[in-house]
Amino acid sequence: MRIVRLRKVHVDAAAAVLDRTYFHDLEKARAWIRAEPSKKRPLRWLVALKGDEVVGLLGYQQDYSHHANYVSDLAVKKGHRREGTGTALLRRFVEECRKEQPTKQRYCLSSTQVSNRASIRLHQESGFKEMGILKGLHYGQDEMFFGYRL
Repeated sequence: MRIVRLRKVHVDAAAAVLDRTYFHDLEKARAWIRAEPSKKRPLRWLVALKGDEVVGLLGYQQDYSHHANYVSDLAVKKGHRREGTGTALLRRFVEECRKEQPTKQRYCLSSTQVSNRASIRLHQESGFKEMGILKGLHYGQDEMFFGYRL
């Protein structure tokens, strides 16, 4: 498996993975991925490839808060879960944070709904530590925040 930055050739397949996980509207998923990074929303994408097939993706906001990068989207294609794809994407995210963030910022961040046990386990097994829970943040659901010490 290879983890690479998203290129135009990956957009449709990445949108399909994201659509099935979050959006349930393929055009909205494509628009979200195609949105150009800006100062207001500096979003970057990594994709997991098995051969030429997109099997997962991770979107992160650069300089989310206090110069820390934050995982905004993490999705793995059904049929490819529990194969190390999420772990590989998080590992590459941490590598990118080490390169992009100022040395004074010692954490990169992520979060998931408290009901998503698989995502919580993935974060913990990848070295992320729970930093707290915000009640009702994610469409009325509680959100667990994680930090990875660089």
